Amino acid sequence: PPPSSSSSAGAAAAAAAARESVSTVSNATKATEATTIQDVRTRSNLRNSSSSITIPLQQQSPDNNNEECRRKCHPQDKHYNIILLDHYKQEGLGDRLFVFRRLALLAGYLCARLYVPPPYTMLSTFHNADHELPKNLSWVEMEDLRFRDDNSSALFTYELDPVDEYYYHGSAIAQQAFHLNEYYKGPKYSGWLRLRLHDGSNLPTVFGNQVKRLDDFVTKQQEEQQHDKPLKKGFIWEVYPVLYNYNDAFDKWRLDHTSSTTMGGEEKGGSSCEYTENLKSTISHQVKDKVVEFLQERYPDSSHFVPLHIRRGDTKHVCDTSLAKMKEFLSCSFEGFAPAATHGNLTVLLATDERDTCYRQAIHTMIKDLGHGFVDLDTLVWDILRDFVAAQTDSTYLLNNMFVFKVIWEIRVDERISASMEKRRDQCPECQSLATLLAPTRTETNDDSVKFRTQKSNEETGLAGESTKIGLQAILEAYELCSKKAEQDTT
Repeated sequence: PPPSSSSSAGAAAAAAAARESVSTVSNATKATEATTIQDVRTRSNLRNSSSSITIPLQQQSPDNNNEECRRKCHPQDKHYNIILLDHYKQEGLGDRLFVFRRLALLAGYLCARLYVPPPYTMLSTFHNADHELPKNLSWVEMEDLRFRDDNSSALFTYELDPVDEYYYHGSAIAQQAFHLNEYYKGPKYSGWLRLRLHDGSNLPTVFGNQVKRLDDFVTKQQEEQQHDKPLKKGFIWEVYPVLYNYNDAFDKWRLDHTSSTTMGGEEKGGSSCEYTENLKSTISHQVKDKVVEFLQERYPDSSHFVPLHIRRGDTKHVCDTSLAKMKEFLSCSFEGFAPAATHGNLTVLLATDERDTCYRQAIHTMIKDLGHGFVDLDTLVWDILRDFVAAQTDSTYLLNNMFVFKVIWEIRVDERISASMEKRRDQCPECQSLATLLAPTRTETNDDSVKFRTQKSNEETGLAGESTKIGLQAILEAYELCSKKAEQDTT
């Protein structure tokens, strides 16, 4: 039940105790060591895992980013300064990681670390088939943001106190802002600089002013360290608004303060100064590698694996992805693309949030009709993930759409995978020419002949057959029959 007047004191005491329980993280683990999920979560302030999945950490390569353009932060500075992020309601994983990466850049500049709520509070159940995400799913299994200069963690998770936990899950006021002003309030933080960024008509101006104030504070911290004075106070910056409400102000700050010409005092060409990178040692990367290896083994004669990403669930009114529109898009995009003679064999990897299996089958039919191979990437990733989880200990929490989405995201940017075709909210082209999009994988010989990774024809491999030019009406009729059968099977 919600805290009543008779129990408010007890709830407040419990909340205070929980708020004081936020842990700090040891970064003593060497980058070359193998570690378990529990070790990874310890570094990320999550202590609730007993899984034994092994994640090998990568040996850091020398940093080629312009070191002159980055502020040099003493490790103690990063341990002290805190950027505390509210959940600001639930969205998809792509949205959350975009926000984290941008604010982690700001954290690097301000010699701070980014503290965020756990995934189950920030990720939308809408994108997870309306199911709650498991509480023991952590960010680090999907995104391991590290500072480039010392390989220490940039992204941490704070634990919800009982009051915020209740209001988030147990009341009609769900998804109200967390009480960030009640976190990190023990004696250790007495006298710290504490700022709060709230929504408002002048939010961009306030954002700029607060960042300037924090910037000056960090400069003073560094001056004190030059005089061998130990740091005793840091800052806590509570960030409540959605990033997109001040994104233009953020971009202006980034241009003014993190370009190689503004921090280094020496002309570097104006490139952006990066403070963090995402290590490829997460569990999602492990599963991604298994999927790509399977594709290469199963389709050895495919010269291109082309992801086709169709976003439908909440964007149909913004980007028309009806079957009629998709047939136009695919016919136009594949026009002039010869399967083998010019570009080599091609396999399309379908990734979509569409749950209608008949819609997915219709897209399969269109691709096959155009003479190319087809793989339902969502289904394949789920199958391989289930096998992966079955071989591990206490890892069923990985079986959720968010984790699958991250694996597919990483597949799409893998160097072994070709450029993606897109049909979604902010990328909804009428046509996307594959002949232009794909550079042939070939080597030129003295007689100017072209050799692809495979010399086998489509007929030999069975990857694709000749186009039969199935009309739209036939596809729509097949879709209707499929839908009726699915309805009958359900009833």
